[in-house]
Amino acid sequence: MSGPGGRSGKQSGPGGRSGKQSGPGGRSGKQSGPRGRSGKQSPVERQVGAEPGAGVRRASWAGTVVFTVTAITAAIAPSRFRPTALFVAVTLFAGGCAAFAWAFVVVAGRSRTDRMELAQIWFLVGAPTPRAVRRSLLAALAAQVAVGLATAGARPYTSLAAGALAPMWGLGLCGLWAARHGTFPARPADKRRAGPGLRSPYADRREQDP
Repeated sequence: MSGPGGRSGKQSGPGGRSGKQSGPGGRSGKQSGPRGRSGKQSPVERQVGAEPGAGVRRASWAGTVVFTVTAITAAIAPSRFRPTALFVAVTLFAGGCAAFAWAFVVVAGRSRTDRMELAQIWFLVGAPTPRAVRRSLLAALAAQVAVGLATAGARPYTSLAAGALAPMWGLGLCGLWAARHGTFPARPADKRRAGPGLRSPYADRREQDP
């Protein structure tokens, strides 16, 4: 007996091919993933996933470049560029304070379950921060400190002294990266005996005495 399509013992599926079902894209027996790829990520997607917090690093270096350019030009031609340098320094200081506060809130939440130290958060010490990230963020912070102190010393008792406040931008972003993306060890479970309120260290001894 011949089935549909005039071929004996075979049933033709969609697309006129026998015994096979074509998935999206017209390929037989295979299901293609999003964008016609079978469950694979593009190199760009893999790169983005491998670098968490890349935006923080870019923001730190962007602020460093803008601050360096404006501070040096203001030191060379203060009458023309001093207001711009002051605006940039104050803006970076305010942004750094905001990033510092944001990092503090995140750390307060994570410290309940993770063991976190201050040096690991604000100066990226140790294993929680990858070496490449630590080098990049601390280099930006060091550049801000050097430029701020150099330009403030070149034009003392002027508005360029505000450049000493600009490194708050780099410090705040260091803490923000560690707070959001650092890999800290888990805090050990609390094995203390549960009880109502606070207990004196001599409570157990008094309970044992007749």
